Amino acid sequence: MKTAFDSNFKTHSICESWNSGNQPENLLWAESADRLLRIIGNGVVKDGYNMFMTPSQAQGKTTVVSVAIYIESMSSFRTQTMDFEVDMYLALAWYDRRLAHNCTHPVLVTHKFIADRLWQPDLYFVNSKFAYLQEVTTPNFMVIVYPDGLIFKSMRLDVTLSCMMDLQRFPMDKQECPLIIQSYAYVENLVNLTWHEDPPYFPFGSNSEIKTNDMVITNTKFEKCLTPYRFFRGSGNWSCIRGLIVMKRLMLFHIIQTYFPSAMLVSISWMSFWLDPRASPARVSYIKALDIWLTFSQALIFLVLLEYSFVSYYLTKRDYNCIHRRIFGASEIYPEMEKRMLEKNLEPQSPLASSRTRRYSIDNGHTNSINAYTVSAGLTRCLRNTATLVAKTQQEHGKFFNNFDISKPCQKCMASNEFVARQIDYYSRFLFPSVFLLFSTCYWLYYSWYTNED
Repeated sequence: MKTAFDSNFKTHSICESWNSGNQPENLLWAESADRLLRIIGNGVVKDGYNMFMTPSQAQGKTTVVSVAIYIESMSSFRTQTMDFEVDMYLALAWYDRRLAHNCTHPVLVTHKFIADRLWQPDLYFVNSKFAYLQEVTTPNFMVIVYPDGLIFKSMRLDVTLSCMMDLQRFPMDKQECPLIIQSYAYVENLVNLTWHEDPPYFPFGSNSEIKTNDMVITNTKFEKCLTPYRFFRGSGNWSCIRGLIVMKRLMLFHIIQTYFPSAMLVSISWMSFWLDPRASPARVSYIKALDIWLTFSQALIFLVLLEYSFVSYYLTKRDYNCIHRRIFGASEIYPEMEKRMLEKNLEPQSPLASSRTRRYSIDNGHTNSINAYTVSAGLTRCLRNTATLVAKTQQEHGKFFNNFDISKPCQKCMASNEFVARQIDYYSRFLFPSVFLLFSTCYWLYYSWYTNED
């Protein structure tokens, strides 16, 4: 855009004659804003100036407003509310020939008293939830009026933008969040918005150092809205431009915070395969103090569940071996007794004996094809088979029966296994709390000292 003084335009004499002419358009020196009061007065019709009319409305022309945006910083995305905050600079430029003046330098306006009496585009962010002008230490805006009537306005805003993110590939996703700008009141025939593409200036950019805890900006795009924005109340179109913030998610954050801890818990299910105890644990190159605490806590939970899995496996495996060795012990000791019982199947039996015989037959049918054993089922079979055999021959072998407790071999075997398992649990009750207490003490002492040193 041309910003130098041009004598072809009608100008207002607000400066001394010696302070006018073709001069550089920089801001090494700026005229006082109160000089504009000679033109605008109270903003309502003075010397042909009317703040309620667009600069070119009287000539039946369209006022072109160029827009440029620079994103200074950005907050993390909130997936629950689908929004994020940006701290940005918004720059606008348009021509208002009614403010052309004869000063050598542009007029700098930083006070709202004067700025509010100038015509300004009524832009708004279509997809914003909240937006406000920063006011520390003073309202962050400025208006520059160049001699040829070019108006440049810059302001710093905090805007909360909504972005309907597609999270199907989270956290391996990429997002394009729009920033839609539109004139609120003036139709496209009066105000036309465009991106400021004149080099070397940028239309839409961002700070290259912006990086949230899980997202980073990879690119920014700008475009005109595909179709002018149309309101329901009339047939007019409202000019619209759109910027796109392209971001990708940082995987390292989610690997440390989610994938790694959950992988440790999932690996508990591998205990049935008895992984090699020499396998190295996973490592990460960089973690925070909080990550150390969380990782150690997860590791301690992992070891507690590992201890439980080991005890359960040990008890079940050893009891299975015990029962397997003794499940048929009674029939091996009394082969002739079993034969005689089978020969008596045709004889009438009492209800109790009959039920015992059927139970014996069923149990033998199961135990002859042993596929799996559990502690309770195996012990039941062991006691039931031996007790049935002895009950059938109690009168014939009374002496042996009185001197032999058939349940003792099974009980003695499994009692030994249970003792070992309980011993492991007993020592674990003291070991794990002690380790966690020691870690907590060292952790807080170290980081408390480290913080004090800083």
